Amino acid sequence: MAALRPRRAALPGVLALGLLALVVHPAASSAATTITVAADGSGTYTTLQAALAAASPGTVINVKKGTYRGQVVLASGKSGITIQGVTGVATDVVITGNVSQAAAGSANGSATVLNQAKDTTLKNLTIANTFGTGSQALALSMNADRQVYANVRLLGHQDTLLSWTNSSSTRVRQYLVDSYVEGDVDFIYGNGTLVIDRTTIRSLDRGSSNNGYITAASTYASNPYGILINNSTLTGPSAAQTVALGRCWHAGGAADAVGQVLVRGSTLGSHIRQAGAWQDMSGFSWTTCRFSEYANTGPGKTNGTSDRPQLSASAAANYTPQKYLAGSDGWDPTTSVTPTPSVTPSVTPTPSVTPSVTPSPSVTPTVTPTPTVTPTPTVTPTPGGCSVAYRVPSVWPGGLQADVTLTNTGTAPLNGWTLTWTMPGDQQVTAAWNATVTQTGTAASATAASYNAQVPAGGTASFGLTAAMSGSTAAVPTAFRLDGSPCSLT
Repeated sequence: MAALRPRRAALPGVLALGLLALVVHPAASSAATTITVAADGSGTYTTLQAALAAASPGTVINVKKGTYRGQVVLASGKSGITIQGVTGVATDVVITGNVSQAAAGSANGSATVLNQAKDTTLKNLTIANTFGTGSQALALSMNADRQVYANVRLLGHQDTLLSWTNSSSTRVRQYLVDSYVEGDVDFIYGNGTLVIDRTTIRSLDRGSSNNGYITAASTYASNPYGILINNSTLTGPSAAQTVALGRCWHAGGAADAVGQVLVRGSTLGSHIRQAGAWQDMSGFSWTTCRFSEYANTGPGKTNGTSDRPQLSASAAANYTPQKYLAGSDGWDPTTSVTPTPSVTPSVTPTPSVTPSVTPSPSVTPTVTPTPTVTPTPTVTPTPGGCSVAYRVPSVWPGGLQADVTLTNTGTAPLNGWTLTWTMPGDQQVTAAWNATVTQTGTAASATAASYNAQVPAGGTASFGLTAAMSGSTAAVPTAFRLDGSPCSLT
């Protein structure tokens, strides 16, 4: 295996002319509020770039199941746009490219999705750069303020995810939630303000005693908030203590690029280094950056080494997702993001949120059923009235990610549901989203979230999970039952 390559001196910078040619402009007559994209031709457009050309600020672009190849650019004039996979399953909609920075001439030129538009939302989809190793090759480049990414999968190797602003006087804020990110070298990096919440972050195995670095922040000294990894799960190769939490990137050698990273309330796998969890870079000591941890758990949490700074409880109160994202306008997507009814929402509070995250005031115990209200018989489907699609998009030594889609094939709607099944072998659920998942022994169950409890006849509800296992082969669970009635497995 080749040695880990140092980061280039060049910054993301101006796009190459070939990339600029992709930034198309909408027709003057376009006033559509909803556009459908389908690779099979059943929508308004077959490509996302064509849909973006026709979109005006505020347009919702619904993307049907399929694979969409080539770079997608949201130009700065496309503010307020939402791009969403209509099935609610991130693996159903795949945007993929395989361009390296070396071939493109710039980091942004290699990005499969380049988002330069503010107030945009992307959800329920996968963004991949399949170039592989040997060069930077971005899956997603986020270059504007107030962007939300929910239930997305970001796949790459070096520099998978970039958060970037071109000026110390212009701050950009992005919120990535209930998602999955994988890579190896500096695969979450940049100088923007980025909150990663309730997300699985997987380090790929390079087959080395140095399996890479998760972050490379280059936050401006004037910005107290860089990258926050909150309430997430860090997984990785089976080799213990071979991955660093991050290294100190002074972009372009700038003295005022003093990266800020906090890993908070997260579960760290044994792949995380004890000594050397934070690394020097290009002649700059890690101590010139602002690196810290708070209230982490798991085998990779600090065992007391002197080079893993820990925040105090009093200091941690100033480093919550809300504090990072508030800016001067009080932006708080952690509570205000509400997915459209046609798409299964993926932004959901879970019981594992750290105590510093204040629950939404809308969730109160005042709404209670009166004693005269009894459960409606429509909650329980008729026998044979359900099917389950169980897909495993990612497997790694010691773990897996699964996406589950429940279909109500009965004639009555569901007004709440619980799905049970038997986990195979030694698989143990470690995290979940869009449902509350518990496991005792091999018996697992998922209870609907408030927003996907209503499933009409013929409708679907989706959720996802990660599970630990000792082997590298992911067997499929068995004996799925919906509220006690057996379901078929598709």
